[in-house]
Amino acid sequence: MKRFSIFVLICALLSACSAEGSYTLTSPDGKVVAEVNVGNGTTYSVAFDQKSILSPSAVAIRLEDGTILGSGKVRRVSHYSHSESITPQFYFKSTIEDNYNALKVEFADRSAIEFRAYNDGVAYRFITNRRSEFTVQNEVVAFDFAKPYADLDNFIYSEFISFLPPSGPRSPRNTTDLWSSQTLMTML
Repeated sequence: MKRFSIFVLICALLSACSAEGSYTLTSPDGKVVAEVNVGNGTTYSVAFDQKSILSPSAVAIRLEDGTILGSGKVRRVSHYSHSESITPQFYFKSTIEDNYNALKVEFADRSAIEFRAYNDGVAYRFITNRRSEFTVQNEVVAFDFAKPYADLDNFIYSEFISFLPPSGPRSPRNTTDLWSSQTLMTML
């Protein structure tokens, strides 16, 4: 019986340190829902009022030493809520409400990614406990808008770039030279 108990305990510990999983995060008012998937990398999708806005989109940070933050074995997942009123010194509002629900995915390499669902959007940030300095080589971020918003990224970039002055042989005004936002954001 003792061997069986130890076996069950080991299996429970191994399943807690899984390499993949799907986690749901909802805004305080319940209208914004983010689905975070960890497996071969990390992706997230966003829905508003049960309508898909953002299809699964990749996020990660690659460090100069080859380490990739935002992937690997999941060590712990936690949810929490935050609510406070901030009194700004110089702003047109007297108070700012900072209310969100958060999902923190901690990886075995002592890094984490935290997603926050506000009533009007989703944010994320990377966290690391590294004590030494490090250099970010590349941030992988994609915004894969769901239909009927799929052309929204092209509209945003073409409208934004049309206000920029031409630069060099590849003029931003030439829309045939524009890259899709997913390619553009992935390269950043």
